[in-house]
Amino acid sequence: MDNKPLIHLDNNYLTNLLNPMTNASQNVRSWMANYRIGTSAIAWMEFMRGPEDEPRTKMQIALMKEMLASGGISPFGQVEADFAANLFCLIGRPKNADHRLRMDCLIAACAITSQAQLATDNDCDFQHLVRYGLNLCQPDYML
Repeated sequence: MDNKPLIHLDNNYLTNLLNPMTNASQNVRSWMANYRIGTSAIAWMEFMRGPEDEPRTKMQIALMKEMLASGGISPFGQVEADFAANLFCLIGRPKNADHRLRMDCLIAACAITSQAQLATDNDCDFQHLVRYGLNLCQPDYML
C-alpha cells in the first residue's frame, strides 16, 4: 500500500478536471507526485449524476477513474454515516438545512474518517466543519 497522504476531490474538482486549463486540473496534476488522489462515494455519485442531470460519458468516467487510481473511491458505510450525523448535530441541526448542507456533511465525514484532505472550490461551504476535523486542501495554483 502507498503511504502517501490522501486527498479527496469534491464533485466540483472532479468536474473541473475534465478541462485541463482549470485550477483544479493544474492542482491535481501537481499533487499526484506526493499524494494519493481519491474521492468519496458521495462526491462520486454527484459527479456521475452529471451537469443538469445529463449522465457522464464513458470517456469522462474512464478519465476520472484513471485520475483516481491511486486513492480510489472511498466507500460510505456505517462509520461514515454515524460521523456525518454527528457533524450535522454539531453544527446545530439547522431546521431549514438545504440538501447541499447535508451532502457537505456526508462528504466531510468521509474525508475525515479516511484521514484525507478535501480539495474543493467551495471552501466557504466546508469552513464551518474544519473545527470538527476536516482538513481543507490548499491549492497550489490559482489561475
